[in-house]
Amino acid sequence: MALTKDDFHEFRQMRQLDSDNLNKFMGFVQDSAEYISIWRYCSRGSLQDVIARGNMTIDAFFVYSLLKDICAVSCDSFQTTYSNSK
Repeated sequence: MALTKDDFHEFRQMRQLDSDNLNKFMGFVQDSAEYISIWRYCSRGSLQDVIARGNMTIDAFFVYSLLKDICAVSCDSFQTTYSNSK
């Protein structure tokens, strides 16, 4: 898989994002046929880890935001798949 200029532009944009609510994207490495993304270490673990531990208080706004993000990704994925099949 060859990366395009648009891909590298998106990596630069991701690198510039800086928020306490986001895990910082540090960079991207291509090691022969393997692609590796590097992110800042998150001591709390992944979202999956936090939910699996079950000791997190989840309020209604968090649930709403999480579901909204999941739906947005699903819609984008569907639209990309649908537009590529035309």
